[in-house]
Amino acid sequence: MQKFTKIKYFLLGVLLTAVFSSTISPAIANQVNRKLDATYNNIKIVVDGETIDPRDANGNVVEPFIVDGTTYLPVRPLCEAVGYNLKWDGSTQTVYVYSSYNYEEQWK
Repeated sequence: MQKFTKIKYFLLGVLLTAVFSSTISPAIANQVNRKLDATYNNIKIVVDGETIDPRDANGNVVEPFIVDGTTYLPVRPLCEAVGYNLKWDGSTQTVYVYSSYNYEEQWK
């Protein structure tokens, strides 16, 4: 009788795990992923009369784009063009933007 009870609880655990996995995983995925209709239209960035060529930290070209009427610009080249520093913290998914003075104080 005790063996039957252990098997019953084991199967109940497997069933509950399957139910929670099938309902929670899609909910989490919906919060993270979103399909966007982006327009790339050779958008230029001009800072103080000078056109900048936006590139990521590895030197790859990063093109600005428009989604739902809002223009999105790559933050790193924009910060560098106006004399600010940028730090990316992947663990908290946070971009920190600092003036040269504050950057040195913060990240010694």
